[in-house]
Amino acid sequence: MAAAEECLQLFETPPARVLVAEEDNHCFRVCYPIARHALNQVEACLTLIRTGLVYPAVANVRVAFEHALVAQWVLLTDQGERAFVAATRRSSAAFVKDFAQYAKIPDDLLAGADDPSRDGGNFPNMQSLCDRFDGKTKKIYTVYRSLSGAVHPSASTLARHLEWDAATDNFRLRPKGSTELPTDLAMALGWSAVMASYVIETLKQEKSRVKEVERIARRGGLPMDLRSDDTQPHFQRRSSGL
Repeated sequence: MAAAEECLQLFETPPARVLVAEEDNHCFRVCYPIARHALNQVEACLTLIRTGLVYPAVANVRVAFEHALVAQWVLLTDQGERAFVAATRRSSAAFVKDFAQYAKIPDDLLAGADDPSRDGGNFPNMQSLCDRFDGKTKKIYTVYRSLSGAVHPSASTLARHLEWDAATDNFRLRPKGSTELPTDLAMALGWSAVMASYVIETLKQEKSRVKEVERIARRGGLPMDLRSDDTQPHFQRRSSGL
């Protein structure tokens, strides 16, 4: 939790401008929105926790965790930004085609949906992405799945809003859900924050704050860079000096 707070403090005052090396420009323009959204979700989560809405905050942590992992994947993958953008374009094209079944779509949008230039590499699903950086223990994917209970209707949601009293065999209703802070929530919150912060800071030309992120991560016992855990290093970016 402290790591999450400290990372947010790093970005409290946005710089007037950010300088990025030419070779990292495209990667930064893809990674920054993803990583920044992860940090915004971390902030939203902390806000909910302070108001007693702990279980709804789990959904925000899941979003933060997913975005931080994707930002790391794009950063560490050769042409990862191209693969991600291609995947978003394919998704948009599929949406346009589906929407066209019951609505009038402009011809240029329909033509764009069939544009073969949208190919640009393969972007993995979340399980494959997690397995790349933790294929043996599957801890990353396990954390991701555990956070999903607050996103989809689940047994976790039932348990959080009903408290059984064994003595009376009655249930106590919890309108706002349990206020108990799950360990995986706190861990994923800080982990998301340091991973996202590292992606942003390491892509800047001025890298002085990378050391600060490293200090925050070390104090929290959280890996900020998944490079050393990569089980598929042949996919790593080759041309960057990161």
